[in-house]
Amino acid sequence: MTGKRICVALLATAIGLAALAAGVFAPEAEEPKKRTIRVDSAKAFIEALGPDRVIVIEAGATLRLDEVPRGRGKHFRWLEALEGQYELVVRDCAKLEIRAAEGERPLTCTKHPYANVLHFENCAGLVLSGLKLGHDPKPGYCSGGVIVLESCESPTISDCILFGCGIEGLTLNKVKKLTVENTVVEKCTYGLLTANDCEDLTFRKSTFQDTGDLYGFSFTDSAGIRFVDCVVEDNRLSPIGNALFKTNLNVDEARIVFQGGAIRKNRAVALCRPADMLKTVETEVADNVWTPPE
Repeated sequence: MTGKRICVALLATAIGLAALAAGVFAPEAEEPKKRTIRVDSAKAFIEALGPDRVIVIEAGATLRLDEVPRGRGKHFRWLEALEGQYELVVRDCAKLEIRAAEGERPLTCTKHPYANVLHFENCAGLVLSGLKLGHDPKPGYCSGGVIVLESCESPTISDCILFGCGIEGLTLNKVKKLTVENTVVEKCTYGLLTANDCEDLTFRKSTFQDTGDLYGFSFTDSAGIRFVDCVVEDNRLSPIGNALFKTNLNVDEARIVFQGGAIRKNRAVALCRPADMLKTVETEVADNVWTPPE
């Protein structure tokens, strides 16, 4: 190798080493592994709340949120639903995951009928998996829902059961990029879901059933709504109720798309209001009763 070639090679090596030292060619840093905390009581659950962690609820555990002393916390607060009734609000917990351990599905509940079971506020990347949530010990009429998501981006609800007597299974306010999959919403008192000022909501392989009596799915100022291989059945709205699906908008981006799955054995004033704002694609629509008011 000539002296000129040697100099060029040395120069290239020096440049490469300098770039490596500066991080130009350095591999992307791996995201640090989340801390995992296992809990078997409501008190331990609340103490474990925070961002960037996985909370695993032990198999068969029952978390009764109404029995916990209401203290102060950076990542939670207690919201008064009615005199003497409070709901837990989990806040500012980015990348929080709440999962069930393998085995018998744990129950998270409250006996306060006017309180939501779990309320999440500003929790980007939230994951709820394998949980059962509702009002306990017995159903009845109430004004508190099951899960509330407020100002949350990219939340995921997977393999969960949300049951009444909650007024509704899901309450969504200013939520973006939601995914609900393999989840059951059932036996709620007044409706299945309300969404206000939301966008990009996807429901996949989920069942919405046995609920009434005022509304089914109510969307306000919301767009990008998709149901994929879902089942909506045995929901009985009263004659003074509303359409099974409802939106206040009538532009293409707000059209509700229902692909695959089934809409069957329901009773409501109509399938959708406005009528053309629900698009079904290869969906079984059968044995429903539409009873428009006189």
